[in-house]
Amino acid sequence: MGAELVAFQPGAAADIALILQIPKLIQDGSLDTNGFVMKNDFINLSNEMPPWRRNELPWIVSRDLKEQKIVFECCQIAQQAVHQYAKWLLCNTFYELESSACNLIPNFCPVGPLLCSKISKSPASGGSILVEDTTCLSWLDKQKIGSVIYVSFGSLAVFSQDQLNEIAPGLELSD
Repeated sequence: MGAELVAFQPGAAADIALILQIPKLIQDGSLDTNGFVMKNDFINLSNEMPPWRRNELPWIVSRDLKEQKIVFECCQIAQQAVHQYAKWLLCNTFYELESSACNLIPNFCPVGPLLCSKISKSPASGGSILVEDTTCLSWLDKQKIGSVIYVSFGSLAVFSQDQLNEIAPGLELSD
């Protein structure tokens, strides 16, 4: 019917920018063919973006090297499919949030933020395969209004002790 093929990335534009660069990163020796960082502890795509540490790469999902290799191979297949078939790449982000990553991706269209609907009670409706844990709600209901602060860094954030030492005083100063 003449429709153009489009790929959709529900995660960060930075991750897809990195995945699309896998062949180049292997070719220049930054990564080996299993997705391991070879040159140093960082992968840097541009000066406008923070580098990835070796433990922050999107295919590092566990300490199991066999699992890592499988996920890296899936990333490579996705990269090849996007390059070979997709006319456009849509991503659940917006330009102002990830402009430096968006600029690295050809035929890229940010279409977010797309938020999940809470109509369904299915765990998958919240973007997670796990059932939501609501046990903290009764504790929260007993606290004084304005006395609790919630901080979330996502499920993949890894901080050094120095970074945590910088965050803690900020939280303390917020009372």
